[in-house]
Amino acid sequence: MFFEAAALFTDDTDTLSREQATQRERLTLLPKRVHRQPQEPIDDDF
Repeated sequence: MFFEAAALFTDDTDTLSREQATQRERLTLLPKRVHRQPQEPIDDDF
């Protein structure tokens, strides 16, 4: 899979809004369960 780097430090609002739209589109391709929080807390006490 190919990942692009996000431009984190820029003042250009067009670039930021385009990057936000791209990332939102990618998130819509993921299964729904990736977006949800777990139903029960994860027990990570060892």
